[in-house]
Amino acid sequence: MKHLFFVEQPYSFSILRPLEKAAIDRGDQVGWFLYNLGKPDWIDPVTVLCSTKEVQAFSPDSVIAPGNWVPHFFPGLKVQVFHGFGIEKKGHFNIRGLFDLYCTHGPLTTEPFEKLQKKHPHFKVVETGWPKLDPWANATGRSSGTQTPRKVLYAPTFSPSLTSAPALLEEWRTLSRSPQYSVTAKFHPLESPQIIASYKAIGANLKVAETSDILDLISQSDVVVSDTSSAVAEALVLGVPTLVFRPKVAGPHSRNFVDPQSLENELRFVFNNFSAEKSRGEPYSKRMHPYRDGKSSERVLDAIRNMVFSGDTTIQNKPPNLLRKLRIVKKMKQYRPDFFQEPQ
Repeated sequence: MKHLFFVEQPYSFSILRPLEKAAIDRGDQVGWFLYNLGKPDWIDPVTVLCSTKEVQAFSPDSVIAPGNWVPHFFPGLKVQVFHGFGIEKKGHFNIRGLFDLYCTHGPLTTEPFEKLQKKHPHFKVVETGWPKLDPWANATGRSSGTQTPRKVLYAPTFSPSLTSAPALLEEWRTLSRSPQYSVTAKFHPLESPQIIASYKAIGANLKVAETSDILDLISQSDVVVSDTSSAVAEALVLGVPTLVFRPKVAGPHSRNFVDPQSLENELRFVFNNFSAEKSRGEPYSKRMHPYRDGKSSERVLDAIRNMVFSGDTTIQNKPPNLLRKLRIVKKMKQYRPDFFQEPQ
């Protein structure tokens, strides 16, 4: 089989690389379409497609996207694997009429999409787990929370209405002067450059990470501080306790706080009750992502193969979506004026 990965954000690479390995291991072919992105060194340039003609010549059986959209005119099954666990965020459960198959992470995402499937019977839902977590199958939050300095990861969302970055800036500035803490800030690629610059200027015991792989940062941390970000769920799945500032939907799986000036006291509480804070996230993580076998990529590929070859007659035609399709064509032309021309 042939699979085309449609990528528009750098953080999608860590989602798709385990899927690429699993596909190649079973003898499938992989191509990459990088929308408005530079090519990483590890991608074979032969596998990068740059025009609709090249995509048509490759003739993929599936087009796999971690984002919310995909070119409808590309051949192949359109497969959504999601860019994160952010089920509280607006749009996570929007049905845009572009995808044929939703590969969900666990009951917390499977159940809502199955309900939506009954209303919109033009797609299939298969619970597979998330390919991004395959390399982290054995990560279990090994920290005891007793070492010094205490390693804290701050990973806010970028949405202006949800981000904690402006509100907590001065508190992190104060905390960075304490030798008790080593703080790493990891910002979303769409975060305001001014916000990132403000945090970089703090210095002291706070550094801003440049990597796009947040799971590596989470695995090295004792505690993750965030807001309404999918980093919270990713931390809980890896067994790392979380401290959440003004979440859109507060839950028992994290310790939540609303007063910026209480940040240090809240961190002390988490470290003083470290075992209990780790345990409180376990029920949630099992419903968000119950798979610990490192085989989610295999399940995604199996789901694709089964749908391609099943001839499933229960799936109805996708809605016309003419306006959305025109916008996608416009986006592709803006990205690359020669996109619809013959390759040289």
